[in-house]
Formats: sequence, structure tokens, C-alpha cells
Amino acid sequence: MKRAELKNTMIRGTKYLLGEEAARFDDVCYLLKRIVERYGYQQFIPSSLAYQETFIHKAGKEIL
Repeated sequence: MKRAELKNTMIRGTKYLLGEEAARFDDVCYLLKRIVERYGYQQFIPSSLAYQETFIHKAGKEIL
């Protein structure tokens, strides 16, 4: 899918990463993860489920 096609499906305040940009993002995340693990931190993955009010308050009702 091309960036122009994706733009129409985006929620305000978000960004799709494609190709080189996505690969670079993965590289940076991997590096940061290794660094914080050296300092004793552990990975934390929060639930992807949340009350819709959480998002409405930040982004507005148009995200629904």
C-alpha cells in the first residue's frame, strides 16, 4: 500500500511507518531495548485494550 493510500485511513496523531523508515524504527527500538536491559530494566507490554474515553479525551470523538 502506498503512503497516499494509507493517509486516508490514519487516525489524527498517528503515523504509519513503511519500508526504510520502518526498518530504522525497528533498529532504534532494538538498540534502546538492549541499553535499558543493561541497566536492569525489564520489558513491559501493557494491554492494548483501554476504555474509549481514554482516547476520546486525548484525540476527540472523530477517532471513533
